[in-house]
Amino acid sequence: MNQEQISYNIFASFTYGVCFVDLQGNVLLWNDAAQRITGYAREEAMHRPYSSLYMLLVERYGVRDEDHANLIQKTLQDEQIRTFRAFLWNKQGRKVLIWEKVLPVYEQKQFVGVAQIFTDDLMQDFNRQEGEVLLNLAMTDILTNLPNRRSLESALHDRQLRLTRHGKKFCVLFVDLDNFKRINDQYGHMTGDRVLTSVSANLIRSMRNSDIVGRWGGEEFIGIYAVENETDMEAVAKRVRDLINHAVVRVKDELVSATVSIGVTMAKEDDTSNSLIGRADLLMYHSKRNGKDCVTSDVDGVLHTFH
Repeated sequence: MNQEQISYNIFASFTYGVCFVDLQGNVLLWNDAAQRITGYAREEAMHRPYSSLYMLLVERYGVRDEDHANLIQKTLQDEQIRTFRAFLWNKQGRKVLIWEKVLPVYEQKQFVGVAQIFTDDLMQDFNRQEGEVLLNLAMTDILTNLPNRRSLESALHDRQLRLTRHGKKFCVLFVDLDNFKRINDQYGHMTGDRVLTSVSANLIRSMRNSDIVGRWGGEEFIGIYAVENETDMEAVAKRVRDLINHAVVRVKDELVSATVSIGVTMAKEDDTSNSLIGRADLLMYHSKRNGKDCVTSDVDGVLHTFH
């Protein structure tokens, strides 16, 4: 499962179209209903400018309304919610009557793009649709489509309860990309974003059904893995490091790769989410100080760093 598949699966069963457009106007989410209504396959829509896909002819009382012809662009500019009726020219050249709602999306109080929900079933309840879309987007990192910090905090709280009540052991990995600023400075932020999504895909490959990985922020990721003991914990961390070392993106004729520094620790019954993340974070910085591209664990209070 790749990094886009997570959010795709979340929205796949929705009977209305869902599209997310980033601040640059590019499509980062496109579900099954969006494919059906517009005629554009997901592969044709993803990472393309929204404006190149189809044209909305917004009409009031049958007359074209030029002021409302590009509602997504307007919401990208002024962050206002818009609901309207529109005739959509789909890929096959047919005009389809739809109801559409355009919503600003925020992540950690920062405006990150626009969600578009639309339907050709004019009896659908837009208020319910809006709630479903915003709830899912609120728990998802827009770039990588992984669970975001809010979602991870909720998952940690749940796992901590399961540990104290039922003895379900788990460990936390704090994963930080090495020299990520150099990648951004040398190759540009678009390449940096591609590296982040490639790392995300490899993190997903490290998961079992009982595990969770997500983006904590910037170039930092958190992994929550069910394990039985410290030996299992260190094996998981090594597997994650080895997988991420295979995260490579091509820039013209050059291959750009990333390494990571990892801190890993077992959850204790008296931990809080903050104490657990804080401990894993300190162990990650120990890996940074020991040459990067390595893992540091704490077993019985003894630090162990391995490459």
